[in-house]
Amino acid sequence: MRSSILVLAIIVALVAGWHATSGLYAQSDDAEALVATALARVAPDLPIEHVEIERIVGDYAVVRIYPRPGLTDPAAVILRRTDGTWQVVAGPGTAFPDVAGLPDGLFDATNPYIDDDARANLARLAVRRGTFDRDTVGFQYPELDMIERDETATNAVRVVGPRLTQPPFIGPAYEFDVAPIGLIPDRPLDRWGFDRMREEIAQREATNGVGGPNTQPLGARYFHTETSAVFQIDWFAGDSTIREFFVVAVGGGPVIQVTARVYPVQNNPAAPAAETALTLLLQTLRAGPAAQPTGDTEGTGDYAAFAGAWARTGVGLVIDARGEARVGWRRNDGATMTQEGTATVTLQRLSERTVMGVVLASSDERFLPVGMAVSLSLLPDGMLLFARGGATDLLCGADFLMAPESLRNAYPCGYWR
Repeated sequence: MRSSILVLAIIVALVAGWHATSGLYAQSDDAEALVATALARVAPDLPIEHVEIERIVGDYAVVRIYPRPGLTDPAAVILRRTDGTWQVVAGPGTAFPDVAGLPDGLFDATNPYIDDDARANLARLAVRRGTFDRDTVGFQYPELDMIERDETATNAVRVVGPRLTQPPFIGPAYEFDVAPIGLIPDRPLDRWGFDRMREEIAQREATNGVGGPNTQPLGARYFHTETSAVFQIDWFAGDSTIREFFVVAVGGGPVIQVTARVYPVQNNPAAPAAETALTLLLQTLRAGPAAQPTGDTEGTGDYAAFAGAWARTGVGLVIDARGEARVGWRRNDGATMTQEGTATVTLQRLSERTVMGVVLASSDERFLPVGMAVSLSLLPDGMLLFARGGATDLLCGADFLMAPESLRNAYPCGYWR
């Protein structure tokens, strides 16, 4: 069962309005047609919370439809693109045992970077966590790893694992490239990622010809970590898989691209350690203040304990090392979740576990008026209490992934899955 703050899809790109920068990849009719075709199979009187393009393999796709909580379970629709048009193969439903001819992996629920698999990965981390925190990006990594500047890309860094010196694999146990690409999605990340994938296919076909070698990805998926939304694309690389992740932290902001070469254990004995390191990176990744500036006023104090992304159903914030919080919130608008508002808060350290702040700017003063005092208090098990004007919200951060199961199953930050 996914933990409670997988509510993040409804608050992806909450603060896209802060900057004029838009997505590099033009919005395609294909992604919207895919979603619209799936929605056409749903009863018109069923209130919909939101819709996600969940999985893509070849010409097949799975679209997941989420009704408003408490009405009925989320349902999947299987679609196939034929002659450029999306057609429903099956669904909506929760299981499809009698549907033949589906490609391998279309319903592969295995994902090492989230939920129980992620907890198991992080539990086997045998060294202390290091923290990389720079102007453009922040994340955690195994302390024995090296961080190198990637000279081929502006503001990019490379996480390099310990070196292996014996066959069958000689070289760094793993290498992950982390690059803020300076773009804020102008649409939900699953649609943006779909269009990004189609653009890369077109670029590869221009080089290798339509149907040429390695012009089509092995597959793509959309998912959520504890603090981010992620669109993943896999490409064949002979003895391994090139895995591209496009990540947007809760609270919105620019896309961060993570590129990793993933080996099976028979080709690289360090594959389990690589999986753990990549899980840690994805679970803690966030854009730094220089990648998403929020104003000229800076707070004072040490905000390391507060820095990162925090979320609950419909509300999210990102706290940076300078002492600013970027807040975003959403409301339901029928079939989709639409942006309600964003605000910037400057913080001042009060104590080890609590900070006070003041709202500097707000796009909707009904929720957070300029000048309002707010407080943020750290709680056990990766939670944060956000208080303002007599109202409070309980938010969850990256460390909530490792909270006791009984607490995770209580959904203290809201139930959305």
